[in-house]
Amino acid sequence: MLWGDDGQSLGDFQLSEAAWVDVNAWRKTRRIPTYNYLRHVYNRRINRSYASDYFVILYEELGKRLKRPPSHGELYAAYNMGLSQFAQCRYSLAQVNAVTQRKCQTIEDLLMATVSAEVTSVPVVDGSQ
Repeated sequence: MLWGDDGQSLGDFQLSEAAWVDVNAWRKTRRIPTYNYLRHVYNRRINRSYASDYFVILYEELGKRLKRPPSHGELYAAYNMGLSQFAQCRYSLAQVNAVTQRKCQTIEDLLMATVSAEVTSVPVVDGSQ
């Protein structure tokens, strides 16, 4: 789907224009090229890059506000809802809507399953040969 939030979020990673503006400001301070939202939001490479940068911004901001690294669920909630709306929920996953809560739990569960699978598939080297 190339749009969400009733057309307010566009492209492969469904970025809002407000998020795009935040990423442009962040990129300008780092002398990274910036792009116009309406002209480039559907460019897959640029949209992916902006989504990645937006996650960096959210990770840093949440870390400052929470005074610890955010969980994957918290990061998803901030991306999905926007940082200001997540702030209205006091950065608490218990305070977000039920759909977002379920998605956050699904993300946490998937990541835990992936980590568990990776740990159990690591070959053991015993050193005796």
